[in-house]
Amino acid sequence: MDSAREAWEAVLAATRSAVPHLPELQAFIGRDLPGPETYRAHEATPLPVLKRLPEARAASRPEFLPLIDALIEHGEHLHWIRSYTAGDGVDQYFLDNYGYLNIASEVGPFVWDGPRVMIGLWGPGLVYDEHWHEPEELYATIAGGAVFRSPETSPREVGPGDCVYHASNQVHATDMVPGPYLAIVAWKGANLMRRASVGAGFGDGGGAGRSGIDS
Repeated sequence: MDSAREAWEAVLAATRSAVPHLPELQAFIGRDLPGPETYRAHEATPLPVLKRLPEARAASRPEFLPLIDALIEHGEHLHWIRSYTAGDGVDQYFLDNYGYLNIASEVGPFVWDGPRVMIGLWGPGLVYDEHWHEPEELYATIAGGAVFRSPETSPREVGPGDCVYHASNQVHATDMVPGPYLAIVAWKGANLMRRASVGAGFGDGGGAGRSGIDS
């Protein structure tokens, strides 16, 4: 087995072991994650945010450590993604302090027709400004802490084991305070591979990528 496939299978197995400890996520996904036989190769694209994984591990719970350890051990062999660029108005702090993996989706690395299941990692103090998307969404916190905001709800502070649901096209934002913040994120519905929509002021004045620690 090549090193990339070994890495992905280790992270898949660790994700599968974490899901039963997150009953809201398990119910949202509604079925077992696909098996290793559905693997489709992806190019390794490590990102600077990987340096935050040891900090995240120190702010987690024992049941989630196998997943974090798999990410620490194998992270550089995985296909990390950034949806935004400097052209979207985000600054270098934002770009250096976030990234996510597809785990199960219609394009892989484990291919299926179920919800899109991802793992997202954000650095401390990062502000993810208001955005929305057609799929329903559930954040399942693995490590660290953050504050979720929406015009429709009161701000909610979360930590390991907590889940946050967003309805289709619900506007929401997240302050990664104190951070770092690590979560399994699931989308279900239509247009699962389409990037989130953002407001006209997204990123203005360093908003999307500014440090929120002193604000």
